[in-house]
Amino acid sequence: MRILTILLCLTSLKITAQQPHTGAALDSVQILVRRLYNANQPDSIYTLTNESFRSQIPVGKFREFISGVSKNLGRWQSSASLQLMGSIYHYKAFFRNTTMDFLIQLDIQQKISLFALQPYQPVVTRKISVLTTNPLHSSLDRQVDSAMREYVTDGRTVGLAIGILRNDSLFTYGYGETVKGNKYIPDRNTMFEIGSITKTFTAALLAVAVRHGTVRLDDPVSRYLPDSIPPLRSGGVDVTLKMLANHTSGLPRMAANWNVGSDFTVTNPYAIYDDQALFAYLKNAVFAHKPGTTYEYSNVAVGLLATILSRLAGKSYERLVADMITQPLQLNDTKIAVSESDKKRLAQGYDATGLTVPAWTFQALAGAGAIRSTTNDLLRYLQANIGKGPAELVKTFKMTHQQTFADKNSAQTAGLGWHIVNRTGWWWHNGGTGGFLSFVGFNPDRKTAFVLLVNSTARPLDGLDWKLIKAAGL
Repeated sequence: MRILTILLCLTSLKITAQQPHTGAALDSVQILVRRLYNANQPDSIYTLTNESFRSQIPVGKFREFISGVSKNLGRWQSSASLQLMGSIYHYKAFFRNTTMDFLIQLDIQQKISLFALQPYQPVVTRKISVLTTNPLHSSLDRQVDSAMREYVTDGRTVGLAIGILRNDSLFTYGYGETVKGNKYIPDRNTMFEIGSITKTFTAALLAVAVRHGTVRLDDPVSRYLPDSIPPLRSGGVDVTLKMLANHTSGLPRMAANWNVGSDFTVTNPYAIYDDQALFAYLKNAVFAHKPGTTYEYSNVAVGLLATILSRLAGKSYERLVADMITQPLQLNDTKIAVSESDKKRLAQGYDATGLTVPAWTFQALAGAGAIRSTTNDLLRYLQANIGKGPAELVKTFKMTHQQTFADKNSAQTAGLGWHIVNRTGWWWHNGGTGGFLSFVGFNPDRKTAFVLLVNSTARPLDGLDWKLIKAAGL
């Protein structure tokens, strides 16, 4: 078993080039790999690898590897992030019979270029002191600090902001720095890129359009696309607006042409992807699944939804969000474009290697991840989702909380833009850009909500969000 493990590692190391990636992407792929491993689906894991990997490691050998791991190590129970070494990310993988070091690397298209397991060796990290606004006075203060102390003191995390809504009271905490060395602790008004949490705003815009009678959830997407684009359907089933919002359209995570063009850059990957490129992709879109049957997270699907809604309204996506959501809620710091004065409050993002990264900008896929916000604004946004806000907007948000799909392979179900963990009653979404990680969640029954914003991707959240929720008694 160990010989096979090391052989696979060395073979794949020879064929991998160091490619940029984000901690959020790595984390989501790692979770998917673990789920497929436990479901005994080695071929499905193999489809996540890139061509270079497959040219060196045949599917039969990969099956043999996974079979050997399963036989010797047992069920893959959980994982914890360790560290980035070069361009390879290490996870501490807890199997039923032992603990291993899981090595993974993604290429520029988020395909696996390295997949290996090796005996786990403890990583020694240097604990450092961290600036914080946490006064450690109340029980909640101490619970929050205890839950996240290890995360922020190993030297990889730059800064983070926490927001908690409990018993109609708001609590905010900051740790670290908005920029390395500036000694300024993130606070409730510090702006962060919130990445895919943007998708919940896009889903709310869909609900607005439905409530206004502009569209219906089950309308075919093709009704709102240029005539030059063939009907979006597969297996005789049309893709609907609802499918775009709940990730069951069958469209892949990213369009095949998203990284094409001489102006493309991995440090700002969505900047040049415009409507023309999106519509060109849709003319030849290949579906991963029959629409409406399978949950598969898709940036291009939600980006397309936002583009459709924007075209129908005759407004930019940012203007539409402002008119329908942020202005009625007075979320003055929730926006896409930032002014010169805003930039003073915008945290600097850092990648997995600890280097600064430029802010991400968007065109056609703005609705998938373009928004920036603050802890304070997001807490008010979640309050309205729970039921405290303008009556019409509360009704709109409630519509996005209706279950629209249940994934038979997990305990999660989807509403419109939101995910739900049924056993806990928490609705949630997370996000990640080149230099930021984020999480928001709310429990309408318990009238509680939680926000976590981080300005570094060096260490994936790895359950810190849920750990904090539990520690805070939410």
